[in-house]
Amino acid sequence: MKKILLSLIISGITAVSALAQTKSDGGKFSAGFESGILFGSISDISTVAIGGSVKYDYPIADKTFLTLTAGYTNLIYKSDYKEILKELGVDKSGEGYVPVKLGIKYYLSGGFFGEAQGGVVFSTESGGGTAIAYSPGFGYTWDDRVELGARYEAWSNNGTVSQAALRIAYKF
Repeated sequence: MKKILLSLIISGITAVSALAQTKSDGGKFSAGFESGILFGSISDISTVAIGGSVKYDYPIADKTFLTLTAGYTNLIYKSDYKEILKELGVDKSGEGYVPVKLGIKYYLSGGFFGEAQGGVVFSTESGGGTAIAYSPGFGYTWDDRVELGARYEAWSNNGTVSQAALRIAYKF
């Protein structure tokens, strides 16, 4: 499963890169750090998510961009949950996930933008499965180089993992 997932991510990035090379006024990549506060039933075992992502913004109209985002998110276990796992012979500090999302970003005024994304989230755990992801958000871009965004994100699959997340990224 991990090899298939890695192949999909590399193929997606390659396709977007090729598309970017064919258009002189093409979009921009960004690489960022993400952190989130989890809530809902998942907060019994984890309250913090950290990770990183790569995003490509492709212009489709004035002030409007199609976005493709791929990343890695780790849900950090609470200490009492880690202790329970240790008693069961499992030494883990969290669970890993790979979200892949497609979205629309619209610049409202100046550097302010609104964004909506949807996609899938792949678990890196054996037998972890996939979930549907959706995330509305907003943010600000400084000097077309640094971006700060805030969003609500939910992953649905036999229940929902919800988070309020921040992303700070450098655009290139």
